[in-house]
Amino acid sequence: MLVILLIILVEFIQFSSCQFGPLRASTDNLTTRASVGDSAVLTCSSETGVPLGICLWERKNQGMSANNNGSDTTNLLITFNVLTSRPDRPSGTEGYLYAGEGLLKGNCGLKISKVKEADYTAWQCTLVGESKVYRESIKLQRTGKGNFSRKEWSQVQNMLNMICF
Repeated sequence: MLVILLIILVEFIQFSSCQFGPLRASTDNLTTRASVGDSAVLTCSSETGVPLGICLWERKNQGMSANNNGSDTTNLLITFNVLTSRPDRPSGTEGYLYAGEGLLKGNCGLKISKVKEADYTAWQCTLVGESKVYRESIKLQRTGKGNFSRKEWSQVQNMLNMICF
């Protein structure tokens, strides 16, 4: 029931303000890599440290949803608020902890203490401030080629544009 109320609150704030949808949250890495059994940290922040009231992390899995349309389905929802946003504070879901400097500093991270197969997917963070909503999607992938920062990804896209056009 609390999860439904939080989602309703996010949607209310999103559409009651003068914005046309959520703003983009910032993150150090759009892709984070880890091995099964290792820990991983996903980070998400508001613009210039705008204080937050709520942070939601959704694990989005590809597959069949309830209506069998093949769209993304959320199979895990983790929430943090101002009181629960302290480093290594459990989320209420075993193995998932808060990581970061605190919501009042505009920062929300998720520490996965032991990565499982189901964790290798897109994670969406939703940050709710006083009058703004921020969202970003971060992929957790198996250890391999390394993490890509937003700057590195931008450089790759620029190189591809030069080659293709």
